[in-house]
Amino acid sequence: MKLREFIKSKGMSIRSFSRLNGLNHRNVEMWCRGERMPNVDDAKKIFQATGQEVNGHDFYETKIERQNLLKELAEA
Repeated sequence: MKLREFIKSKGMSIRSFSRLNGLNHRNVEMWCRGERMPNVDDAKKIFQATGQEVNGHDFYETKIERQNLLKELAEA
C-alpha cells in the first residue's frame, strides 16, 4: 500500500500523520509524491506506524512510476 493511500484510509492529513509519528510533514509530502525516498530511520517509523502496511518497496515503486511519467511527458 502506498503511504498516501494509507494516510487517506485512516482519514488523516499528511500533517497529522507526520506530527503523530515524529516526521517532518514536508518530507512526508515528497515521499507521497514519489519525489524522494525516506532514509532508513524514517522508513522504520513509517513501517511501524502503518502496521507494516507501507514498506520500502512501496516507495521504490512510487519513484519508478514518477520517473516513467516524467519520461513520457518529455517524449510527448
